[in-house]
Amino acid sequence: MRRTLTVSPWIVWAVGCAPAPPPLVAPPPPTVSVALPVSQSIIDYDEYQGRTVASEFVEIRARVSGYLQQIHFADGALVEAGEVLFTIDPKPYEAEVDRAKGEVSQLEARVDRLTKDFDRTKRLFETKSASQEAFDQVAGDLAEARAGLAAAKASLQRSELDLGYTRVTSPINGRVSKHEVSQGNLITGGTTGQGTLLTTVVSVDPMYVYVDASEQRVLKYQALALEGKRKSARDGTKVPMFIGLGNEKGTPHQGYIDFVDNRLDPDTGTIKARGLFENEQNILTPGFFVRVRVPGSGRYDAVLVPEKSIGTQQNERFMLVLDKDNVAQYRPVQLGSTHDHLRVISAGLKADERFIVSALARVRPGAKIDPQMITIEPPASLGAAPKAEVAPSAIDLAKPEEKSPPDANEAPPPKPGSE
Repeated sequence: MRRTLTVSPWIVWAVGCAPAPPPLVAPPPPTVSVALPVSQSIIDYDEYQGRTVASEFVEIRARVSGYLQQIHFADGALVEAGEVLFTIDPKPYEAEVDRAKGEVSQLEARVDRLTKDFDRTKRLFETKSASQEAFDQVAGDLAEARAGLAAAKASLQRSELDLGYTRVTSPINGRVSKHEVSQGNLITGGTTGQGTLLTTVVSVDPMYVYVDASEQRVLKYQALALEGKRKSARDGTKVPMFIGLGNEKGTPHQGYIDFVDNRLDPDTGTIKARGLFENEQNILTPGFFVRVRVPGSGRYDAVLVPEKSIGTQQNERFMLVLDKDNVAQYRPVQLGSTHDHLRVISAGLKADERFIVSALARVRPGAKIDPQMITIEPPASLGAAPKAEVAPSAIDLAKPEEKSPPDANEAPPPKPGSE
């Protein structure tokens, strides 16, 4: 049985009069911040872990024995050279001084009497009124008395020294530790290092900082010195050294290298170097671990970009560089040293090329963008001269800045052809 479908003319009219869909329009290119790299003459810096060490360390021991009578300092206080720290009971030594003085007086009287006898005997001998034997006897007695007097005076001087040693003083300016012996205890003195340890004193200004440099870095420094690009601390040049403490940003404290050891440690393969730092405000304390930076190159012209403008694709670092048509191009780059928030691009980017500063995840290689030019300000310290005193023959060494971590929120775009 055949069925017939009837279509209403009203439906046909409604369909024929419906408006056509609008044409598809491509979205506008994304607006992205772009910039030119910073072109700057810079110096690379090598980083180390160092440790502060007092420039002077003294163990305080008494030179004489006796009972500890008094302690004159507060534990941990700053002391000056010559300041009395301990007093040992001086009474036995005062008595010894008095005895020695009495002995000297007695011998002086004997020498005076024998001198008069000698003068009288000499006159008699010259007039043939005294024998040679009598003259020789008086002369011998006088010489013996004078020798005894000299020995007595030496004994008196030693007794006076021992009395002075009952006042134990600090030989240096610095900070004293706690007292190791309490008042009233018997102290053993001496000059052989076996005496009772009373306390210790460490100097606080200046302060040393020691670092260990690897053999490869030592060879690099030697090559730079031979090429005339970096002076050696062994030549008398005060090569700057910068340090930062654990609670500080960057390396704000500046000193200079004043010593490099004469050989590599065969156990570690490193050579020890020492920096000298002023510490008038007592910020540095012996034993602190510090971050250390020293010049690791000569001055050279470099291009620098923000860390956040560098992406990672597997083991390759890259940037997105714009061509003349504002199309993003994938560009592998080689990285150099870090200066503050900027990274040196040693290969892959020219000074006159624009690059995408951030938001790498929003741009695909080959995509056209709407560039918004911004200016990257170089750190003011890149061109600054160091505060440390440098010999006239030294190269101009600028103060380094602490690097900033890369932007972890920016995901890298895929490498062309990897999709």
